[in-house]
Amino acid sequence: MRLHPYHSERVLSKVSALEPLIPLAAAHHERMDGTGYYRGLRSTQIPLGAQVIAVADRFDELTHVTSDGPAREVEQALSVMRQERGSRLSADVFQVLMEDLSGIERTLRTRTRRQEGPAGLTEREVEVLRLAAKGLNRRQVAVALFVSEGTVRSHLEHIYSKIGVSNRSAATLFAIEHDLLR
Repeated sequence: MRLHPYHSERVLSKVSALEPLIPLAAAHHERMDGTGYYRGLRSTQIPLGAQVIAVADRFDELTHVTSDGPAREVEQALSVMRQERGSRLSADVFQVLMEDLSGIERTLRTRTRRQEGPAGLTEREVEVLRLAAKGLNRRQVAVALFVSEGTVRSHLEHIYSKIGVSNRSAATLFAIEHDLLR
């Protein structure tokens, strides 16, 4: 595990177009106090891009299920990160994350209130259903939503299960009945 920044550096060095990313990948587990890995860089020796990746990586790690434990709520994750700023994480980059999240927080609260659609469909499932009901195939839906075809297939399976249908025609009728085609 502790060697993956080193191996990332080695792999990226094989592709000349990725050369600017090498220092960032190699240093994203360095810590501001010098206790990171794999080189033991500290503070200003760590490229800004690597500091950004480190903050994003830590936030992602804390807010998703990992082998280390369950996902934390955003506020819990930020509380942990507050304690790590300056030693593990860049205080300046963490501050930018906090400012960004505070702007998004209002949007998320609004979105959460209206997130559940008919039959308990999420907003994303409604988007998938809407596009599928308009005649787009899985590949076209995937391109339109910037996701993989497999993700679309998974969404469609969940949608069909939630609305109690087994084919696209019945799902389209459901979408029409619930005015989802706007």
